[in-house]
Amino acid sequence: MMADNRKGIVEDEGGINCEDGDNCGDSDSLLDSDYDMVDESIDDDVIFENYVDGEDNMIHNMEEIINVGNGDESGDDSGDVDVVDSEDDLNENRLSDGEGEGSTHPVFNPVEMYNPTFELGIIFSTKKEFRQTVQSHAILTKRTLKFTKNGKIRVYAVCTGEDCQWKITGIKVKNEYTFQINHYNSEHTCPQSFHVKNVKTSWLSEKYIKKFKSNPKRNVKGFRVDIMNELRCHVSKDQAYRAKRQALKKLEGSPEY
Repeated sequence: MMADNRKGIVEDEGGINCEDGDNCGDSDSLLDSDYDMVDESIDDDVIFENYVDGEDNMIHNMEEIINVGNGDESGDDSGDVDVVDSEDDLNENRLSDGEGEGSTHPVFNPVEMYNPTFELGIIFSTKKEFRQTVQSHAILTKRTLKFTKNGKIRVYAVCTGEDCQWKITGIKVKNEYTFQINHYNSEHTCPQSFHVKNVKTSWLSEKYIKKFKSNPKRNVKGFRVDIMNELRCHVSKDQAYRAKRQALKKLEGSPEY
């Protein structure tokens, strides 16, 4: 298992310690212009949605991670079959039918988006917020999570680690836009991974938008070094480039930041 206190994933701007076949031996003279060859018509979020994985060489001989897809965003829940086995339900935390209605439950604080703590019954303002928080949990714990269902009423996510029982279910609250955790098994029994497929451009641009606001001229290579040291996860050059581009566009068009 890869410990969280692992040091030296990124040594400096001229020595990124990776083996992904992505020109890791970049020189110190690498500038943002070196990323101009990126095909901007292809967004890594789209790549993630369809799980087109071009990284065949995993660092430290890690096991291949199971494909991740986000499901049908506009799908209908009619006729769906719950993916949770009844036998598993006996050993996991689940809200009983109707328990969420009219009950007092904690409301998720968006300030904790990038360092979330899940608990049974917690309420999210929207389905999007719930999904983003699951994504943050994946990156924080260095596990790849898969959305096995992404319907209008129910969202299921599981850990793709071999034999790992971590899973979570969010259910839409009746007559509201809010989503509530009604089923949660919090234990990860799988090892951590340096390659986490939930790392996406949109997540990076949102998390680090203030960093770009304070230093918009920060080159992409330096940004990539910073975030890989912080997250202890692999971030490709293309992802770092697109994250900066998206963040700067948001800063240009929004007084919010």
